[in-house]
Parts: sequence; C-alpha cells; structure tokens
Amino acid sequence: MTAKPSLIACAVFFLAGTVHAASDPTAPTPQPSAAQGPVATQPADTKPADASRLRKADLAAQQMAEHAKAAAERGKAAVGDWSQRTTQMIVRLAHIADEAARDAARRWKVEADAARGEAREEILRVQQEMANAAHATGEALARAKELAKADVQKGKEEAEKAAAAAREAFEKAEKATRDAAQSAKDAASKALKRSGKNA
Repeated sequence: MTAKPSLIACAVFFLAGTVHAASDPTAPTPQPSAAQGPVATQPADTKPADASRLRKADLAAQQMAEHAKAAAERGKAAVGDWSQRTTQMIVRLAHIADEAARDAARRWKVEADAARGEAREEILRVQQEMANAAHATGEALARAKELAKADVQKGKEEAEKAAAAAREAFEKAEKATRDAAQSAKDAASKALKRSGKNA
C-alpha cells in the first residue's frame, strides 16, 4: 500500500516540471537526440543564394535582350543596304534597255524609210515588235521604280522576288529589242533588193 502514494507523487512532480518548462520562456530548447537524425535546414538559410541566382539570371536576360536588339539593328541595316544596291542595279538595267530600244527604233526608221513603199506589211509587223519591246522595257522600269519605293521592313525575300521579276522583264525587253532590230534590218534589206530588181 505504501508504493501507490510514491508513484502518485512521482507523477505529480513530473507533470509539474513539464508544465513549468512549457510556460517558462527562458527554459532551454530541447535538443534532438541522435536517433532523430539531423535537423532539416531552415528555408531562411537559402534566401541569400536564391537572391543572388535571381540577380544573375536577370542580368543574363538583359544582356541577351541587348544582343538581340543589336543583331536586329545590324540585320535591318544590311537589308536596307542590299535593297538599295539592288534597286540601283535594276534602274540602271532598265535605262540601258530603254536606250537600246530607242536606238534600235532610230536605226529601224532610217533603214525602213527607204523601203516603206515596197515592204509595207513587213514594216507594220516590225513596228508592232518595237511597240512590244518598248512595253516590256516600260514594265521593267516601272517595276524598278516600285522596288525603289518599297519599304525596307518587307525584308530581303520580297526584294529578291521583285529583283528577279524586274530582271526577267528586262531580259524579255532586251530580246524583243534585238529581234525587232534584226527584223527591221531584214525588212529594209528585202525592200531594197525588190527596189533594185524593179529598177
């Protein structure tokens, strides 16, 4: 019977000590035992490292944006320079074709005047060919003028297409001019031969 009061007294003292430790702010914090393993790292310990990484990432993003902007400016300048050179070349070719057509027309007129009465039908055909050549030359020149007014922002691809179309028109005009000049020469030669036979 004497054991029961002793056990009860021990339990009371134990509970009192536990309550006092919980209510006393100066009481030492219980340390984990070795069986509990290492304490998990507090999130606050990683905050400075995270902030440093964020700053580095932000700086890298800013540098990439600046590089991209500089590359875009260089590309824009290159396209503009290329477009200007192409336009100048096409305009030059168109003027050359126009001068060639005018020169062929002048030569044809001198040669055809002597044979106008003998080769009327041939002269009309040659006149039509010269008109076609002049029309093709006009198309090439108009295309070159359109390219000169084109916005550089449309890019290199569109400029290349326009240049190809203008070159094709110029080649057609040049061929038509050569054919017309040859036809005029042949017509004048035939007419002069007929005139000689009739004489």
